[in-house]
Amino acid sequence: ARAPAPAPKAAPAPAEPAHAVAAAPAAKPAAPVAETKPKPARDTAKLDVERAVNTWATAWEKKDMPGYLAAYSDHFSPAGGGSLSAWKEERRQRIVGKQAIVVNVRNLQVSIDGDQATAKFRQYYAAGSLKTTTRKTLVMRLEKGHWRIMRETTGG
Repeated sequence: ARAPAPAPKAAPAPAEPAHAVAAAPAAKPAAPVAETKPKPARDTAKLDVERAVNTWATAWEKKDMPGYLAAYSDHFSPAGGGSLSAWKEERRQRIVGKQAIVVNVRNLQVSIDGDQATAKFRQYYAAGSLKTTTRKTLVMRLEKGHWRIMRETTGG
């Protein structure tokens, strides 16, 4: 009866130092990772802009008008001038009426300057018999945590 009693006492004692040793190495790698966070902020912004551009293209392709229009800032300047509401209605008529739309973003290059970004890419667009590949530039601004399109130009 005496032999089983000391065995349980000895077993918990080695387990405690093992936990302490395991906790120490886990804490050390976390510190260097925290020190490098300021540099990736720009990389994170670029990824966010890339995601916003691809979300815009996917919404356009799916004819998801709320998603497509949400990609644009309330301060968006239509290329041909005119009001934003007239531009939105024109886009709605041109997109919703299509049977199928394909929009591919290729060679996307993003530059960030504070809360402004420029996304340049080749856009492949196909709808019905129309198939085009053009250079496109989106000037975007960070608004309430989301990158929104302020200006859109084709060519160049």
